[in-house]
Amino acid sequence: MKTFKDILKSDVSIIEDRLRSIFPSDCNYQKKLIDSMEYSINAGGKRLRPVLFLETLKLFDKSIEDYLDIACCLEIIHTYSLIHDDLPAMDNDTLRRGKPTNHVVFGEGTAILAGDGLLNYAYELMHKFLLSNLSADNAEAVYLISKAAGISGMIGGQSVDIESENKEIDISTMDYIHKNKTGALINASIMSAAKICKAEESQLKALCSYADAVGLTFQITDDILDIEGDQAELFRVSAGIMVSPCRLDGALHRFGAAVREEHGVRKGQRHQPFGNRLLLRRAIEVRRVHQRCRLLLDRLRQVRVAVAQQVHCDAAGEVQPLLS
Repeated sequence: MKTFKDILKSDVSIIEDRLRSIFPSDCNYQKKLIDSMEYSINAGGKRLRPVLFLETLKLFDKSIEDYLDIACCLEIIHTYSLIHDDLPAMDNDTLRRGKPTNHVVFGEGTAILAGDGLLNYAYELMHKFLLSNLSADNAEAVYLISKAAGISGMIGGQSVDIESENKEIDISTMDYIHKNKTGALINASIMSAAKICKAEESQLKALCSYADAVGLTFQITDDILDIEGDQAELFRVSAGIMVSPCRLDGALHRFGAAVREEHGVRKGQRHQPFGNRLLLRRAIEVRRVHQRCRLLLDRLRQVRVAVAQQVHCDAAGEVQPLLS
């Protein structure tokens, strides 16, 4: 049986080979723009979203070759969001994956256009796919991806996140940010592939539970480690999060220590009140989400087998590391 690392390495290699040739090469006038787009696309990354898309296709014994461009569109959309997130008007970051961010290398104006160009090119590729492969299932898959990237998904979550900076927000607002800013496109990566494969309702429900658990766990981990400021740890944790939620344990422990340290809650001072109730509620919610993810992933170990049996999929063992 292939390990998670084997599957990830194989899928990432296939995706990156396609990404290297997916942009037009006859662009003399807008060469700087294309260079800017390719710079961020080729800057590395886990390729989580296209990997989840491909592995869901495999679960239903579907050939991945016909859908590589759709898989790449998920990564292209994700990359556009990172370019815009790094801009001075947003997070104002100068490093991404250990390299200078797009606006640092190409200038702010070109970086904005590179993000716009990536998003629009993803839609161009998806519509081109539909011109040759038009069906209700394929159209719904493209719709799910488009919606997840827009105001009812990633952009909507990002906007609320920006509005919530330096403010106390309630748990429902935090849940909205987590579900949409990161979770929506991860969910669409799995559910769009399931729609292409004509998954039955019970199968869709099982896969949606898994998708929601992965998306929420990624966002929670990101938030915890953002407080800790350890981006290297974020990469290590998130790269293995689909294998076991136990990877969160260390981050959760250090997050709790950071909360106590910030508010003077040390040994012998357990009853001292927290100065920031939201942070306490956040810590409690993180623990609750952690427990919920454990339960979901435990249940999905059993669901994986049931889904595989329902679709009579011989490749079930191959995707087991992703769903266990």
